[in-house]
Amino acid sequence: MIRNGTFTDIPLANAVSQALNRSRIYKLLAVALSAPEKGWIVALKDGFFVAALTEELREFGKTDWSELLKTLGDQLEKHEEKNGFEKLIQEYTNLFIHPASTALPYQTEYTASHEFMKSQQLADIMGFYRAFRLDLSETEHERADFIVTELEFMHYLCLKEAQARKQYFGHIDLTVETEKKFLEEHLGAWVKEFYSAMVRSGQSEIYTAILSIASRFVNLECKQFGIQLEVFE
Repeated sequence: MIRNGTFTDIPLANAVSQALNRSRIYKLLAVALSAPEKGWIVALKDGFFVAALTEELREFGKTDWSELLKTLGDQLEKHEEKNGFEKLIQEYTNLFIHPASTALPYQTEYTASHEFMKSQQLADIMGFYRAFRLDLSETEHERADFIVTELEFMHYLCLKEAQARKQYFGHIDLTVETEKKFLEEHLGAWVKEFYSAMVRSGQSEIYTAILSIASRFVNLECKQFGIQLEVFE
């Protein structure tokens, strides 16, 4: 629990369950925002992804997710009928990899006003990862501030929290404090602006729908921790 009182004491079983639920949501969002692969495309076609995300968000609660989930489902169905899911690979490349994109999936594109600030923020993010003996993949060549990398890190922290609570490790507070600090200084500081950039770009209804869910989820996480987010217009 957070010592400043933003989290209340809850039974151990519930605390473990909540941490695992949050971990699974972060993982699902990370997969959804990764470059599309065959398994992901199959999960979209068969409805497995939306079903899994729906189940986890309902367990998470705290808001009505039905409208956002319906929008995502409708956009996936529309995309399959019009283009086929295999077209998502090209769509993803144009949106998130092409240098002319106006919705790049990197934190420092939104939070750093100059190169020195960008270097500082990237170094700080790497400091979080290395504090938990994590490093970037040598095969994927992604930046530390990539949206998927930051979501994966929160997935890892929530999983670590669940394991610590279940096994009564002494570093529960440290893990939860790291979750709060990383949300406050990094992931929570830019996801809403990334979503807004996607809306303004008008290039992908599917990824806009995914980011609308990610933005609301991260915002609720921040509220749970008592973090005051900057409002982006």
